Amino acid sequence: METTQSDFSSLQLYIGIDVHKKQWSVSIYTDSAHHRTFSQPATPQALKSYLDHHFPGAKIVCAYEACKLGYWIHRALTGYGYKCLVVNPADIPTSNQEKANKTDPIDSRKIGKSLRAGLLTSIHVPDEATEGDRHLFRYRRKLLGDLTRVKNRIKDKFLFTGTSLPEEFDNSNWSKAFLRWLKQAGLPDTHTRVCVD
Repeated sequence: METTQSDFSSLQLYIGIDVHKKQWSVSIYTDSAHHRTFSQPATPQALKSYLDHHFPGAKIVCAYEACKLGYWIHRALTGYGYKCLVVNPADIPTSNQEKANKTDPIDSRKIGKSLRAGLLTSIHVPDEATEGDRHLFRYRRKLLGDLTRVKNRIKDKFLFTGTSLPEEFDNSNWSKAFLRWLKQAGLPDTHTRVCVD
């Protein structure tokens, strides 16, 4: 007996996704109804498999909150031909009840309903090269901040023990001469010395 596959090419689906490292909560809406909310593995392929099985040919628009997982999810979903929005969490309309009862399924339903209502706007999603440039810039800025904090901690040990820095070294410039002075500077005990070294 031959089975015929349903045609969903005229169906528009609105999908809210609450993404996390290990699991996603997914809420699927049509123009008139909430299909279902479910948990799935944290991969775009798992969502595609579900949609291909239950709604082959449907038009898909989905959204998730911008987060530390970045934009690879967006790139994968758009690669399947879906429209995908990455949304600033502060721009998603939230009721008092949703704030009081915050769970992953509630968050995904909130995103899905807002998407269906046309209330969401995507942030700019950079291309991979631009994203790489941002990573490099932010990493350099973080390293410079870390270096400044370490330098301040070392100088604080001298302040705390009442050990004066020579006037020519009491500035933000860490010259080779200052580093040599640090190695031989007298400190009141060996444990403070270890902190400086």
